[in-house]
Amino acid sequence: TKPRREYSLQGQLSMRVEGGVQLIGRGAGVEGRHGFDRSSQHGLRIGRQCRPLLDGIVQQPFLQISTWLNLLVGGDAALFAECRPLLACFAENSTHAGAVGAGHQMKLLHNYVSLGMVSLLAEAASGALKAGIAMDTFVEVLAKGGGAGVGLERIRQHLLTGDPTNMRFSIANAHKDLSYFNAMADAMGADHAIAAGVLATLERAVHDGAGARFIPELVDAIGARH
Repeated sequence: TKPRREYSLQGQLSMRVEGGVQLIGRGAGVEGRHGFDRSSQHGLRIGRQCRPLLDGIVQQPFLQISTWLNLLVGGDAALFAECRPLLACFAENSTHAGAVGAGHQMKLLHNYVSLGMVSLLAEAASGALKAGIAMDTFVEVLAKGGGAGVGLERIRQHLLTGDPTNMRFSIANAHKDLSYFNAMADAMGADHAIAAGVLATLERAVHDGAGARFIPELVDAIGARH
């Protein structure tokens, strides 16, 4: 997993930003740690200036490695439309999520849902193994009922063959994203009891030494506890 790095833009761009320059930021972490001033909902405050800003958050599908990116963008809608041709030079899809910061918030919401579903299925699969239920039966029953969906497809291969490479995303990275989501929800005053439970599961897996393993292997990490 990449080491965490957090920067403040305050004082670093100073007065070098001239008129006609459009700032497009890309951050990962908890909002507020990167110098974004959302008091105006559309700008980045640099010294005494407030410059128009778009925050473009990179989103990549967990199932594939691609040189094309998806962007979740926060900022003024008209400014987003103006900059969209530029974003299209390196992003396959660009979605306007709302005001400055909304792109980052939407990514955390998406990753919470995505990683939360896989974590839930991993815990259920571990329970099924303890109960002596064959994984092909477990997968078949879920696939024919309410357990069907993207989450199941992401861990199906590991459940049936032991190969976790269908979702090349580490447990440590999942833990990082859930910690960011819980911090964001807490700061907003939003309920996150379920997210806290997912975070606790991932935190224990990291503590047990499974952080570098892919998220489908959370099944094994949970099962090894007992």
